[in-house]
Amino acid sequence: MSCCDYLEFCFLFFPTGAKLADGIPELRQNSTLSPPSVPSENEHVSCQREVADFPFIATVSEGILNATNSIWGRAKTANGLKYLLYSSENDIVYIVRRFLEDILLALKLPLDFNAEVTIKQVRPDLCVLLLEMYLVGVLEVKKPGGNVLLEPTVLGELLDQMFLVEGFYGMGPVIGILTTGEEWIVSWFPIDDNNLRGTRVSVEGSDATFSTPLKPTSTPSESTHIDRYSPSGGTPSQRSGQVHSIEVALDGPPGDDDNAEISPEMVRLLCTTKVMNVHTDPQRVVQLLCSAFQLMASPRTQYHPGLSRCLLKFHKDIHAVTFHPMPHDAIYRMVDFNKFPNKNVKTLVALEDLGRGSTGKAWLCVTLTKPCSAACVIKFDNKHVNSSNLIQEKKIWGLLYPELSHMIKLEQWSGADALVMPHFSTVLEQERGQYRDEVLEVLRDKFVKSSKVHKDVCWRNIGKYISNIGKVTIVVFDLHDVVDYDADSHNDWVDKAMVSLYATV
Repeated sequence: MSCCDYLEFCFLFFPTGAKLADGIPELRQNSTLSPPSVPSENEHVSCQREVADFPFIATVSEGILNATNSIWGRAKTANGLKYLLYSSENDIVYIVRRFLEDILLALKLPLDFNAEVTIKQVRPDLCVLLLEMYLVGVLEVKKPGGNVLLEPTVLGELLDQMFLVEGFYGMGPVIGILTTGEEWIVSWFPIDDNNLRGTRVSVEGSDATFSTPLKPTSTPSESTHIDRYSPSGGTPSQRSGQVHSIEVALDGPPGDDDNAEISPEMVRLLCTTKVMNVHTDPQRVVQLLCSAFQLMASPRTQYHPGLSRCLLKFHKDIHAVTFHPMPHDAIYRMVDFNKFPNKNVKTLVALEDLGRGSTGKAWLCVTLTKPCSAACVIKFDNKHVNSSNLIQEKKIWGLLYPELSHMIKLEQWSGADALVMPHFSTVLEQERGQYRDEVLEVLRDKFVKSSKVHKDVCWRNIGKYISNIGKVTIVVFDLHDVVDYDADSHNDWVDKAMVSLYATV
């Protein structure tokens, strides 16, 4: 029986769990004796740490500190000692998640965990989300051993994940948690220390109420419509709907995209608590976690981070994902959306998160070339490498849109397979009616004539651009879900798609 199977088996027979006073089981490695993973400098540049007391102090009731935790009740016992078995880092993630979910249950905080926010190696094991929409913290898990939590590149890994939340998405002050399941560190940015210092909040588990934060760029009048897409969707490019042409920028010398003005290097430093052990100081660890979660659940509506806004930077044919310390607005003003990057471009800055689908995640990316920047969309597959999905999608692009095929490329960006595509303007809600005939024409002339069926025809997958003859042209994209036509299953698929699109128009 595997470790995960064993844990599920124990859950059936120990549903009431255990409390701090009952003793915390140790973690024992089973099957394999591999050490914890430590990233290289190429993956995550080292980070220094400044040890300090956590600046956010929460008074936690005894009832919460001693609340039942189901994961401890699933432990085995031998010679009077309790223990949980693990083999892989995923087993530790499972144990940590169950442990923290019961703490959140006792606190009655509207927080949840999600493991789907993946940008190559900038990938927290668990992202903490508020009301299923907002990234408010990250949790990185390592297997125990060798003081792994103090490794400079492990701290660099946590730093990069925290930059993603506060620097890119603008949510903060972000809190990072680093753990082996037994040892714990809580971290924050030095620039946020004064905002947090001295704050005191009472956590009783049922008395507090919490409001939903707004995206920093949103106004109250528009938040109801836009913020349900947070952290992706409702981006500036998606809201503008400004139609543009698409032409490949003239070739420049290799590496000319790196000649843009570069801001000073960001300081790679975190404030962290000391390493705390849940066996030797269990109540203090739980109190620290309760304080961190209480902070994560606080409103972020008016938060203006002192940390410089930064953008993700992808690199062609090398492994790293880095951060470009320049705010979104400054780069956005440089972009010429009529231009598509030329073949010599080696770096792309991710300007907007366009969302995640069932097979991958898409980004609006721009070059750093002067005097103006070119734009494209890159889509990473969830598998990262050897992506059959992206290979098939590129093939479908060539079949359905041969006029665009010279701009559809399958390349390696930051060590992962990525499909590079043109950027298309959004068809705004108020203008959808005027493009009814054009949408129908695309479905018939591009898909039906090629004996193909698009299984997800919806407005988020429809865009527009100005063709080389000056005509506004509709494109139905996101082609990973295109299948061969079958008369029995797809006889009236176009009619159904049109009804679905225009049911409320």
